[in-house]
Amino acid sequence: MPLVNQKQWNIGYISGAFDMLHIGHINLIRKAKEHCSRLIVGVMSDDIIKRNKRKTPVIGLQERMEMVAALKYVDEVDITTLDLSNKVNAWKKYKFNAMFSGDDHISNDWLTEKDELTNLGVDLVFFPYTKGISSTILRERKPCVTYTGICFEQPMIIFGPSNPVKNTARGDFMKKVITYGTFDLFHAGHLKLLRRAKELGDYLIVGVTTEHYDVERGKMNVVDSVIKRIDNVRNCGLADEIIVEEHEGQKIHDIQKFGVSIFAVGSDWRGKFDYIKEYCEVVYLERTNDISSSELRAEKQGIVKLGIVGTGRIAKRTMDELRFVSGVNTISVYNPRIKSAEEFAKQFALISATDDFGLFLQAIDAVYIASPHETHYGYTKLALMAGKHVLCEKPLVLKKIEAVELFDMAKHAGLVLMEAIKTAYAPGFLNLLAVAKNGRIGMIRDIEAAFTKLVPEEANTREYNPAIGGSFTELGSYALLPIIKLLGVDYSELRFDRFYSKNSVDAYAKSYLKYNEAIASAKTGIGVKSEGQLLISGSKGYILVKSPWWLIKSFEVCYENPNDNESFSASFPGYGMRFEIADFVRNINNPGMRDYKLSPEDSIAIAGIMEKFLDEGFQEPIRS
Repeated sequence: MPLVNQKQWNIGYISGAFDMLHIGHINLIRKAKEHCSRLIVGVMSDDIIKRNKRKTPVIGLQERMEMVAALKYVDEVDITTLDLSNKVNAWKKYKFNAMFSGDDHISNDWLTEKDELTNLGVDLVFFPYTKGISSTILRERKPCVTYTGICFEQPMIIFGPSNPVKNTARGDFMKKVITYGTFDLFHAGHLKLLRRAKELGDYLIVGVTTEHYDVERGKMNVVDSVIKRIDNVRNCGLADEIIVEEHEGQKIHDIQKFGVSIFAVGSDWRGKFDYIKEYCEVVYLERTNDISSSELRAEKQGIVKLGIVGTGRIAKRTMDELRFVSGVNTISVYNPRIKSAEEFAKQFALISATDDFGLFLQAIDAVYIASPHETHYGYTKLALMAGKHVLCEKPLVLKKIEAVELFDMAKHAGLVLMEAIKTAYAPGFLNLLAVAKNGRIGMIRDIEAAFTKLVPEEANTREYNPAIGGSFTELGSYALLPIIKLLGVDYSELRFDRFYSKNSVDAYAKSYLKYNEAIASAKTGIGVKSEGQLLISGSKGYILVKSPWWLIKSFEVCYENPNDNESFSASFPGYGMRFEIADFVRNINNPGMRDYKLSPEDSIAIAGIMEKFLDEGFQEPIRS
């Protein structure tokens, strides 16, 4: 196992946390590139760092990846998941010839995998460790030590000292002012706000939010990285000290830690921070209305002009969620009943309301469809034919052939078509998929998903529409989602059981899917109430998401020994639609980097199952 030799390799691989990127990291990456034609760098996810190193990274995953990708020595950057932290699994994905590391990482863990990697033709190459610098040193060294112009003190990035500052001219302590913000696309409005905050005291502390915290508090589509936003605040020359805001509740801790006298924030948050008055004076500063980050973001990326089809409950909830997503402006609403459209437009201050679908499409870039199920296919097809991107509520369509046709149209026209099953885009669900797929619970053998809600049986409700109503068309997309995402679309058997309502729609249904090595069931009900949980059973343990699992905020991984159980949590703010809308906007603005968390194949498979269920539903009903 050479420390460094003259052998050259085609593909090299490095994996690490790269938290607070420093000269040691850069030296390692540069030396690795000198010895290989192509260098792939894996950046550990936040969860892996917490699990393996028992510490929280100072810099979030996306920012760490951006910093590594910016190095000229790096050809490809990827996320090191739990599965890929196994070096053999990493080789299976990347097929590298050499794996590089610093010589401080030579350990039994490496030696245990040496023989297996050697048999695969992989050399383990260790470069001399850069002495005197590491992320740990930067975290723990006190007093703050400046490194490349930035001071670090666990757990925050700081410019300047962390102790109260004495005004030697006056012989007393300065009056400290603190303010917080994202400061995305730094502009004149930010500058004016900081200047007025600075005028309130002698010493200004500015808190800049991390991307992770922005997502947690529901702020989507932030353009600038946290490092760039920190640099912009520093370069304005008004901040005496800059800290990073990582979580809810940090403000009171910071106020007490830094001896703050005044908390200042924009007037659009008026009343929100009155609880802080117990700790210091709170001042709400009037916002400037001459410029905003949203306007600059629109100039930089192109704002998406969105139209809404439908004016019902889901459309209204989505309008509430749209305020949390940057880069999109809802301007119009369509409903064949013009009065409903006009009332909706008035309620949400939209520019226009119409009952003319052709006219409606002319003014927009993209459409969100929240109309009755049976109208989805027609509206989606017309929108795609007009060159508009489409986000359509579930179920997208009720026939497989229609789903195939629509996705084919979108692909050939270069348009975005997404099915709005909000759970598919939620951080907690994406985390669950990663945990379930990484081998934590072993081989997945069974999935049980349930979603029921009691709906009064009335003739004019969509849930009891004899043509396309029932529990399965209403709720089945959610119940099928974890099954399709974890077990795939290639099931070998599919069957249904159901009980009917008085007008012959299913009041309660169970779907059974059989795979080569797994089974699954999806349970839905509008006339029967059941526990709405998700249970994923594996050969080593199981994952339990308690009701309502489709609004996933937390889940538990359970093992034979309960002492080994693990809990995971993530935010699910509001109604949850902001995540799917943010993905929709990102995919529109980045045609070369589209990422579909719910793929066309997933939606096509769900449509096929819906079609089979409805076809079989014409049999003689069993009355409940």
